Amino acid sequence: MTAKDPFGNTATGYTGTVHFTSTDVQAVLPANYTFVTADSGAHTFSATLETAATQSIAATDTITATITGTQAGITVNPAAPSKLVFTTAAQTLTAGVCSATITVQSQDQFNNPSNVSGNTLVSLSSNSAGTAVFSGTNTCTPSTSSATIVTGQNAASFFYSDTKAASPTITASATGLTSATQMETVNPGPPAALVYVTQPTGTSINTALAPAVVVNIQDTFGNVVTSSTAPITMTSSSTSTGAGTVSGTTTVAASNGVATFSNLQFTIAGTYTLTASTGLISVKSNPFTITSNVAVSVMIVPSTTFLPAPASTNNPPTVAIGFSVCLMATITGDINNLGVRTWSPTAGTISTTASQACNGVVPPTGSFTATYTAPAAVPSPATVNVTASAVADPSKISSPILINVVSDQLVYDPANPTGKVNVPAAPATSGSVVIDLQGPPNIPVSAFSCTDLDKLNGKATCTFALNPTPNLITCPATQCTSVTLTLSVVRASAALVGPGSFPPLNAGRYSLGAFLLLLLPFAVSGFALFRRPPFSARRIKLAFALAMLLCLTLGWASACNQFVIPPTPPSTVPPILGVTNGNLTVTASPGGAFAQATAPVPFAVK
Repeated sequence: MTAKDPFGNTATGYTGTVHFTSTDVQAVLPANYTFVTADSGAHTFSATLETAATQSIAATDTITATITGTQAGITVNPAAPSKLVFTTAAQTLTAGVCSATITVQSQDQFNNPSNVSGNTLVSLSSNSAGTAVFSGTNTCTPSTSSATIVTGQNAASFFYSDTKAASPTITASATGLTSATQMETVNPGPPAALVYVTQPTGTSINTALAPAVVVNIQDTFGNVVTSSTAPITMTSSSTSTGAGTVSGTTTVAASNGVATFSNLQFTIAGTYTLTASTGLISVKSNPFTITSNVAVSVMIVPSTTFLPAPASTNNPPTVAIGFSVCLMATITGDINNLGVRTWSPTAGTISTTASQACNGVVPPTGSFTATYTAPAAVPSPATVNVTASAVADPSKISSPILINVVSDQLVYDPANPTGKVNVPAAPATSGSVVIDLQGPPNIPVSAFSCTDLDKLNGKATCTFALNPTPNLITCPATQCTSVTLTLSVVRASAALVGPGSFPPLNAGRYSLGAFLLLLLPFAVSGFALFRRPPFSARRIKLAFALAMLLCLTLGWASACNQFVIPPTPPSTVPPILGVTNGNLTVTASPGGAFAQATAPVPFAVK
């Protein structure tokens, strides 16, 4: 470089400081230099230009900017290729969608595009965990694993697609050249599927499923669509009889493509599957089982207006054809008190609507009533089994309660629900009770009798009278006969003391004594006559005395034979203190297709 004056002469005395610049931003230029006298206005410098192009170098005085000089038209050629470089920016792709054009270039060490001297094969690869595809077409079909930089060229282009949402790194490599890498971004595709990350597992009723059920929204390639906040709704289905439905928070908005259901539960036991859905997309879970500790028991209960006694004391209980009894099912282990699902009799019918049979029955919490009505004819077998199952767990069925269906039976009428005959204290001598013969209609009173009076045998009698207006609810005239039983008792008795009857009850015994007594004077008279003395006044006196003696004897015997001395009279019957209790046995014999029926009727006599 030479410093010159305005006229083009070398300024030998120039001692300024110069600064170098270049159009090549990569140029390696000399440092600032201060001329010295010995330079005589000229100095040699070296510079290295690295950017292939037509470049220039300029020198400018650091004090006087107008003192400057430029060497232009310097042609810089690239060096030999030493590396591969992606010249297109990293791209953001959608999973499964082909990218825009991607270009890889051969460059020298100074980043200048450098033409290859022969066809150069560039191998393409990706570290994606999905399916990465390189292709020479913008549809990414067919796929390829390489691109070629043609002789005299410095670039090759291709297209890329990937199924895995992530940040894969693609690599271009060629023999003798440093490989090029570039990180792309692959986002999930549109929602295409729902997937259970955490499947539901079995538990018991009224308990939240644990762990929580988790569902992802995924694209076609299984990527979680993290941008989705779509609401996901959970429903349930079951092959179990009487199954219920899922409850809890059944609709959850996805967060980053993930929906978590933390409080799903069931109130009814069974085997279920869950179906998650959003829009037109849905997925069904694996089956799981909900269990319970539900237990069911059944019993017969009396109502306040209808007591089928003695059915309630029989084993099994008896019910006449066409009549009803009240049943109560008690269910434990169900906090929701969902009730009875099914009543199942082997014969007859069950109704859960209000009835006279269950009138006045107030079931406690967890218990439920129903009315069993016997069939119109005695079934075969006559013993009916009745079971009940729970809504909360239809698989839990009670042990059967046995009911014996009979053609007819005697029961206590609601007018006297206890069936007891009460005879008040004296002077009352009778009491009554109404009893019904269920089954045959309008049977005459002659069909009823008391076949055993218990403690009152010989001391009381029974009479029966038809009731013209029975309780038509509990004893309908078409299938029942209502009678009033009256019990009459003998209160007390006393022995009467008086003269004997005539002829005397003991006349024979006294007559024999009198006869023997009469023989005595005759014997004395005979003895006197046999030993008689000669006729004299003494003999006359003796004969007169014997005649008088005979008269006295006959009069005494006759008088004594008219009366008897009674035995000691019996004491009077004392009154019975308190109450005499027992049971009458009432028998009805209606005949025909109806069997003989008996029933105990308790009594209390004061």
